[in-house]
Amino acid sequence: MAKKKHVAVYARTSTQTNAQTDSAPRQWRVASAALFNAGVSKKNITKVKEVISGSVPICQRVKFLKLLDSATDIYVESARAISRKASQGEELYNIAKEKGVSIICSDFPKLFALQPSPIESFMRKLVLAMQELDRDVLVERMQAGLAAKKKQQRQGHNQGPQRSMVASLLYSC
Repeated sequence: MAKKKHVAVYARTSTQTNAQTDSAPRQWRVASAALFNAGVSKKNITKVKEVISGSVPICQRVKFLKLLDSATDIYVESARAISRKASQGEELYNIAKEKGVSIICSDFPKLFALQPSPIESFMRKLVLAMQELDRDVLVERMQAGLAAKKKQQRQGHNQGPQRSMVASLLYSC
């Protein structure tokens, strides 16, 4: 028995802090614009927000997995909403494909095509790999920044309180 047509707009944020900003509404606006440009009716549209890292195991992506069981089409802002790891993105794509669920990214509508051409398949793998690289570089930069801050605090602690530039100029006169 075929699923009843049910369209969802999905937004994923990694942290509660991001969830409290404009991140999910922005993702919904962008994905909804793609949905309406495709001529999809406003009826039976569900908006779903999930606050979870894009690199956690798939079994923990409860809301997205439920959508794969209930929706026929899932609109997202970009591949970043699906996964931040290429292998997991590919695995979620295969699950969606088995269930006959279309995932439509507003920036690359055919990225997760259910019957991809060789170029669409290549592009999906490339974009997912770029998303993973982007995530890895971000993590590396954050860790380097935290390490530098920690080092600076240790050095500052060993040398005693540091004078500000203004204080140094005042005391040097």
